[in-house]
Amino acid sequence: SGQLAEGRFNLIWAGRLVEQKGVRDLVQLIDRLNPGHADRLSWNICGDGELRPLLAACTERWSNVALWGHVNNQQMASVYRQGNLFISTSKWEGYPYNVLEAQALGLPVVAYDIPGCNDMIENGINGFVVKDLNEFADKITGLLQGNQLPPEAATYLRAKIDRNKIYAALLALFE
Repeated sequence: SGQLAEGRFNLIWAGRLVEQKGVRDLVQLIDRLNPGHADRLSWNICGDGELRPLLAACTERWSNVALWGHVNNQQMASVYRQGNLFISTSKWEGYPYNVLEAQALGLPVVAYDIPGCNDMIENGINGFVVKDLNEFADKITGLLQGNQLPPEAATYLRAKIDRNKIYAALLALFE
């Protein structure tokens, strides 16, 4: 681990490499978007798990797919800061910490319209919630082609992720 690809649109995906996290959908997105965009896209996949062989096969098909394996929290912050977009292909979530972490560092997110993700993403403001794989591919393509989120997105994200409010809520919970 270390540096993301310079001069490319860096997509970040982080989580356990298991069915729940939509790893098969991630592979489909890579195989669908790369033929037209491999020269501009860089896929940065952080995590480990039983479906790692699917992604290892992707790294053999595509030179722009980096499988980072497990990345510790301190390094993960650096990965998020270097990214252009965080994607979550999860099929279901309780509380998607990876989405929260990406947003806390100002990274827009594209995720499926599922509980947890749709609570954290204001559609079109700090990211997008999508219904299916086609819409997922379309949103990534649009962002890659320069259809940016509104300029206030980063400000919105920082305001929404007020650490003091979060700490106070956690403290109240534990008390």
